[in-house]
Amino acid sequence: YVVKILTTEGAEKFRNINVSYSPGLENVELKRTAVLKADGTEITASQIKEYNVFDVWSRLYYSYVNKVITMPSLSPGDTLDVEYKISQTGKNLFAGYFGDFYYFGDKNSTLVARYAVTFPKGKDYYFKRLRGAPPAETIRRDAKTTYVYRMEDLPAISEEPYMPALAEILPSFQVSTFASWDDVGRWYNGLIKDVFRPSPEIEVLAAKLAADAPDDLTKLQRVYDFAVSRIRYVGLE
Repeated sequence: YVVKILTTEGAEKFRNINVSYSPGLENVELKRTAVLKADGTEITASQIKEYNVFDVWSRLYYSYVNKVITMPSLSPGDTLDVEYKISQTGKNLFAGYFGDFYYFGDKNSTLVARYAVTFPKGKDYYFKRLRGAPPAETIRRDAKTTYVYRMEDLPAISEEPYMPALAEILPSFQVSTFASWDDVGRWYNGLIKDVFRPSPEIEVLAAKLAADAPDDLTKLQRVYDFAVSRIRYVGLE
């Protein structure tokens, strides 16, 4: 994307560019990371680092990392030009599923917002436009079809106290290989149905905890006490 820096606040906001991806499943190719100064000189990124993503308080650890691109001496009047490509390199964990979404606009004014997606023949895809998103321009070439969504001259969204999230007010576009939430539910049920079948070890433990309990409430209390005192939760996503 290309960003024109107009204020010191804008320079601070775009000094660090975050690109999230999943190592082992995706690869990030940085094609261009440049700052174009008002006098015509061009400066490339001064630092590129990667950080693991996790939430200490909820003990959640994620499978993706943030690649942070630090732009040097960004100041009003500069133009930020960043281009990168994320490619899938590993096995699709979702068994052929594809889905994506795109929001048109931001808290900064936008001259041009463009999203293009290309699909091969032989698979069904479902599209949904929300809150005034434009229809797609369709381009057919060889055995592929490309859908291009484009909006121009989008004003900045002014931040207000208690305002809805941007995802609830911006024009957006969604694409999925699922036609409905019922399809999602059937697919997800196929993944987790065996998880709810207790193992022999769990059945033995449950019988031990419930032994001599006078009622169901006591059984539940014993199971709860065991879980909170003996099980340490760590989330991996």
